[in-house]
Amino acid sequence: MNGDTSQGKCPRYLIQFMRNIRLTIQYDGTDYSGWQVQQNGTTIQGLLEKSLNTVTGEIIRITGAGRTDAGVHAFDQVAICNTSSKLEPEVMRNALNAHLPLDIRVINIKEVPDDFHPRHHAKNKTYSYLISRTGPYSLFLRRYSWNMSRQLDCASMKKAAGLLIGNNDFSSFQASGCSAKHPVREIIQIDIDELTSIGFMGLRPMPFSGIWREILSAPLLKLVKEDCSPMT
Repeated sequence: MNGDTSQGKCPRYLIQFMRNIRLTIQYDGTDYSGWQVQQNGTTIQGLLEKSLNTVTGEIIRITGAGRTDAGVHAFDQVAICNTSSKLEPEVMRNALNAHLPLDIRVINIKEVPDDFHPRHHAKNKTYSYLISRTGPYSLFLRRYSWNMSRQLDCASMKKAAGLLIGNNDFSSFQASGCSAKHPVREIIQIDIDELTSIGFMGLRPMPFSGIWREILSAPLLKLVKEDCSPMT
């Protein structure tokens, strides 16, 4: 090797160009111990870093826009990492998903400027809660809803929510050991919507036959995929 380091210059063969990669992630947090890596417990961050190591061959640390607790889900969690990998974003996304469990998905990857940071550049965060008040817990909602055994007064909830809009001191809501620098936070919007049901597409044929699966999986889906209109 003939790299010249006599004047403090880095040898050309040692130079590596690092890319700042933004990942947008979705996950069902039911079976995990939250976002942040822990010694005892499987976490979202830990599995993502393991997948990145498998795909790139590098030891990569990722930084998220926030840290969700155990059992909490995410629609669009943003994170960044640095890598020297030359994989195209779509190829990297598919490779990561191939090594992740099905309840963790990388839905988008793109290269961003070096100064981008998911926490410092986040404009806002949205927290969503689905409250089920049907009495017996729905099997199909148990992972994603908070079951209440009594009726709720939505009108009163909306009125009370209005008092929280704006800048407020949330000291009384802080858990012990909270790392926040100060308890003042701004809430810009609270929406409370009352739904009579959650809709599903249903088909009730008589008599039932396996052919109805083909009706759904072929013509109906074809209309959606090809952006067609049904014949009238």
